[in-house]
Amino acid sequence: MRYRLRPILLVCLSLAGASLAEAATVQKIKLEKKIVIIDEGKNTGFSKKKKVCIYDENKNKIACGRIRSAKAKMSSILIKKDEDLAKVKEGMTADVENIDNKDVKITIDENEEKPVVQEYKAPSYIGLFGEFPIRDPVTYQNLIYEDPLNKDVETMWSAESPVKAVGLGGEFGFGIKSLTLAVGARSRTFSPKRIASDYGDPDANGVFKEYVESIGKGKSTGAWLDLSYARWDWGVASLNLGNGIDIDTSSVDFTLDHKADGTDVATNLYKAKSTLKAISLRTKLLLDFKFGPVGFKMGSVLYIPLSQAEKITVEQSDAATNSFLKTKTAQEDLKTKLGHKSQVGLDLLLMGYFAY
Repeated sequence: MRYRLRPILLVCLSLAGASLAEAATVQKIKLEKKIVIIDEGKNTGFSKKKKVCIYDENKNKIACGRIRSAKAKMSSILIKKDEDLAKVKEGMTADVENIDNKDVKITIDENEEKPVVQEYKAPSYIGLFGEFPIRDPVTYQNLIYEDPLNKDVETMWSAESPVKAVGLGGEFGFGIKSLTLAVGARSRTFSPKRIASDYGDPDANGVFKEYVESIGKGKSTGAWLDLSYARWDWGVASLNLGNGIDIDTSSVDFTLDHKADGTDVATNLYKAKSTLKAISLRTKLLLDFKFGPVGFKMGSVLYIPLSQAEKITVEQSDAATNSFLKTKTAQEDLKTKLGHKSQVGLDLLLMGYFAY
């Protein structure tokens, strides 16, 4: 924290105001003790040790002394000089003498510490995180093989469900004044289903003695660069907003294996590989909890695709596909149904980090 130093300003004030206490009246005089009793006390400002002066009817000052004792409505004044005490008469007026109104030096120290608001400086950090999809930014389908039953068909597949993924990775953040520039990398692990379906009914009687199993094993790696530029601070916690560019490369290895009941021998009918390169705009909104050098971030990351390109190769030896699939090739059919693509997605992000 920085402090400004300014000159010291000395202001000298001469205070000569009258007393705020009410005027009192002399009630009794004790010559032997040099005490004068008056009819006002603490309630009206006549407190112990204050100086009180006594005045005659012409407002001439006769004598002065200090209050020796004070009650609520009565005070005792000690007058040390005999000649002054001799002049005091009952019925005279007594009033507090404002002797404290000396020249008072009031010092306004412009050199006192006045905090200057210090601008926030973003720390640098290294963190590890997990990403859990609310809507997957990269997705493809679990596929079911549909036997054509000796009839012409437009597709050999039906989609069972989207394949889900979980991401793990690391991030480096670099504080640049109040901004944070972050670079990171991640790997997504997909969880596909192995789906069995009936296969081969040459008699068309609904009795299948064979079956096929399909599975698409996927993986994804990504990297990004983003900038956090807006921050709302609440002390230990802050809310941070940023945008950046995300580059993701994913691949799916799809297979369809033919098996017969009662045997483990498998014959491969389909072998395909789909690769996808996608560039997305990412927007992150994170709550940041910082405790000294360690911290925890949680929030959401939104992905909006800017461009994507898929490449797929298919090798197949399925007699039913070759005989009954019409209007399109096996590669076109599998590509359409696999649905390997980048889409608008939303991840929940949880990160632990160390700041330096």
